[in-house]
Amino acid sequence: MSSVGASWRVEVLCSAPEVGSTPVSDPVDPTHVARPQAGWYNGDFHVHAYHSGPSGPSYPVAVLMARAAGLDFLPITEYVVGQHWKELGPIQRANPDMVIWPGREVITYYGHAIVLNETSTLEYRHRYLDKTMAHIQKQAKEEGALFSIAHPTFFPGERWEKFCRGCFFSLGDQIDWTKVDMMEVHTGPMIIPDPSRYELPPNPIVNPFTATAIDAWVMQLMQGHRITAVSGSDDKGTNPKEGFYGMTSTEVYATELSRPALIEAVQAGHAYVRTFGGIGIPPLGIPPSPTLEMTAVTPDGQQGMFGDTLAANQAEVTVTVNNGLGQDLEIFRNEDLVQTVPITSNPFVFKFEVSRSGDEGPLGTFWRIQTRGTFIGLSVPTTIGNPIFLKGS
Repeated sequence: MSSVGASWRVEVLCSAPEVGSTPVSDPVDPTHVARPQAGWYNGDFHVHAYHSGPSGPSYPVAVLMARAAGLDFLPITEYVVGQHWKELGPIQRANPDMVIWPGREVITYYGHAIVLNETSTLEYRHRYLDKTMAHIQKQAKEEGALFSIAHPTFFPGERWEKFCRGCFFSLGDQIDWTKVDMMEVHTGPMIIPDPSRYELPPNPIVNPFTATAIDAWVMQLMQGHRITAVSGSDDKGTNPKEGFYGMTSTEVYATELSRPALIEAVQAGHAYVRTFGGIGIPPLGIPPSPTLEMTAVTPDGQQGMFGDTLAANQAEVTVTVNNGLGQDLEIFRNEDLVQTVPITSNPFVFKFEVSRSGDEGPLGTFWRIQTRGTFIGLSVPTTIGNPIFLKGS
């Protein structure tokens, strides 16, 4: 039996009128210095705007939202696209006191990553032409970007994945963990007011994925991977009742408010997470997270802060908590909670001795702090600090 073929032809006629010339690319100046002073600067490492969805905010509106949340720097991590690199220059010039920072969220069916810096040409399509997350990470690092694991333990398994397909990070065997700069230890709201959309009883609950994300981060530290804990709202800017930019934020101590200084500070671990950000959740009567300072001094005079490594076997640590009255200070050595101290004043200053332990990993013994409060009957971490490391003399 013979087959019968057919020939065909397609003609495309573009009859639309001319709409003007192609817009000129106008990117952000990556060296812009918003403030020349050293200090703590507040940012949200995971936000979306209108290139992530048609109902997202324009960039001028996104900046207004960031200002309302008290943010000093705004990484704009649109889904996969690179168009925003061409558009953000005017936004930066109109807001010289902030750092506008283009980035992207690389989304796959097996996990998401945040890439921050000038990576508009990055091939982000996982499995396209055999591209793996390892290829994406390698190119991002070659281009000088920060590489972060987004919401590493969000929505795992069949029970949860229908609410966020591919959000759980399962590509750990594809990447070089020594080149991971950051990990989100908290993403989204700390308290979920109405979990009924997740087929749970409609009573407020603690974000179920923050504790697991902290555990995943600590595991990487124990294995010798020096990764800075950060947070991100992952807010789309579409529904203020569900969230907002800065609903969680990260304080970074930088030598100035500029992108190069922020990159250097993040890679040094000079940061801590404020799970309720700088404005809290007013409708629930939840205040902003406290602010923290943590410094260590060794017997021979070495000094360090969040993220620093001291060549010593012991040190004295001083913690200062502002606006945490009534909460608790939690002190961790490596994986273990070793002390809980009530915060009885504002400011609250607490000193304690630290030393190396027999269960340390390749990074040495690390000491870190959290604060914890109880709101609407729920006990939640309100801050999460990066560690100070002791690695012997």
